Amino acid sequence: MWTIKTCVREQGMSPNQAAEYVPYSHTTVYDWLDAYESGDPEKREWVETVDRVIG
Repeated sequence: MWTIKTCVREQGMSPNQAAEYVPYSHTTVYDWLDAYESGDPEKREWVETVDRVIG
C-alpha cells in the first residue's frame, strides 16, 4: 500500500503504472487506493507503519 500511494501521489504515476511495482493486479491497486483515500483505517495503518519504520 505504501508503494502504491507513493507511486501515485508522490511520483505522479497512474494506478496502472504503479501496479507494475507491486505483486497485485491493477484492480487491487485501484481498490486499495480508493479505500486508502476514503479513509480506510487498515490501509492507512499500513502506510503509517512503513512511514514510522523508514522515518
